Amino acid sequence: YALWVGVASLVLAQLSPLSRWAEHGPPIIKAIGIFFLARVAVEVANLVIDRYFLNVDDLPENERKRRLTVVPLFKTISRQAVMFVGFVLMLGAFGFDPMPFLAGAGILGMVLGLGAQPLINDIVSGFFILFENTYLVGDTIRTVGDGQPAYGTVEGIDFRTTRLRDADGNLHVLRNGDLRHSINYSKEYTFAVLEVTVAYGAPLDRAIEIMTMAGSHMVDDPRVLVPLEVRGITKLGDQGSHLRAVMRVKPGEHFPISAAMRLAVITAFEDNGIPLAAQRYQVADQIDEELEGDKV
Repeated sequence: YALWVGVASLVLAQLSPLSRWAEHGPPIIKAIGIFFLARVAVEVANLVIDRYFLNVDDLPENERKRRLTVVPLFKTISRQAVMFVGFVLMLGAFGFDPMPFLAGAGILGMVLGLGAQPLINDIVSGFFILFENTYLVGDTIRTVGDGQPAYGTVEGIDFRTTRLRDADGNLHVLRNGDLRHSINYSKEYTFAVLEVTVAYGAPLDRAIEIMTMAGSHMVDDPRVLVPLEVRGITKLGDQGSHLRAVMRVKPGEHFPISAAMRLAVITAFEDNGIPLAAQRYQVADQIDEELEGDKV
């Protein structure tokens, strides 16, 4: 581009009617050079940030997530700072005094700050999310706020928004100021929960024993931290007795482990003749139909 502008300026200088436009060539070439150097500075800054923060061996998992979270923010800050300085230098290249522009930008920033309270709230909330290590990139969280609740994996945390990818592949862009409450499933450990409803009349002691035996086969799974713990009857419902069991697992592995536990326990119940509440209701419905037929 600088070469094209230089050639065009030389051509215009030889044309008398258009010679006055040739004097704009050098400032444009300076602006192109400043923009090019700014782009180079941004790429060098990104390279230095990646090499300093990410290209480090033997990083703990939590520290790696923390760095993956803050690196995009550092890149954004450095890019905006370099581009702002480049824009001011380009104004100087065109003969404009940048000081009034800087003063006006400061006043405009104050006015926007007074009128953009939601924006400031989002930025401050995003800062505290990072400062307090509420969640990081790669964590599995559930959010509850002013908008629609969302569940998924954190893909990015910006100054104003958090990007969350759910199990269906949808990307949720959430304002940091709207996240009044969040549940993090990626801190140290989580519980895989299993709840089954056993029909009334079934031997509960035997059911609890079968649940414990079914869970013991999953101890060798590297995702499991503590063996299955049956916590007994949680409530008595209309359909039967609710049994609850938990297993401490690695962060973010609660859903697949819960699915595996559910399959193992239900299969064990079927093999040992322990009726679930749904089976009892099916039998009850069949008896009601037979009685109704006898009446007819």
